Amino acid sequence: MDMQQFTRKNLIETYGLLLIDIVCIIISYMLALYLRFGTVGEQYARNFHYTIGLYLILACTLYNLFVNANNNFIQRGYYVEFIAITKYIIVSVLMVIAVLYLTKEGQNFSRIVIAYFGIIDLVFTYISHILFKKYLLIFYRKGNNSSKVMIITDSNHAKTVMENVLHDKAWNYEITAITVMDENKVGE
Repeated sequence: MDMQQFTRKNLIETYGLLLIDIVCIIISYMLALYLRFGTVGEQYARNFHYTIGLYLILACTLYNLFVNANNNFIQRGYYVEFIAITKYIIVSVLMVIAVLYLTKEGQNFSRIVIAYFGIIDLVFTYISHILFKKYLLIFYRKGNNSSKVMIITDSNHAKTVMENVLHDKAWNYEITAITVMDENKVGE
């Protein structure tokens, strides 16, 4: 895989997941406010709640920037993905709580909203990540932007090569042909 393909793959994964995380934060936070107050924010507190929403988005962005939490996103199984998302949400919420404490705005904020937010965001983000992973593995691989690969090997290494390729779960290329150099396996 050349550097351009590697960079394109990382950009799609990184920024695609960041966009998904931000959308999930917005939806989850608005839903948490609605569950608590019956509205997205009373008129007098609307700016305060929007500011908290921006803090949550900033915490998400900083976490993704510094921790590189989406490393090996495609290779992660369901359980590892759930744990990674749980860690990310806990750290993001703790960052926002720290900001609220340091700015002395914590007393004005409903703690049940942050609890609702954490639970809702965990569910939405987990489902979104799983769907994005399926999209990359199914649809993007078949698209024009994916690389088409022909595997050339000998019969001694064919099984190992195929196991490695299947284990890799890469989404940015499609295997279009396999050639075994030392045997005639046409049609197999």
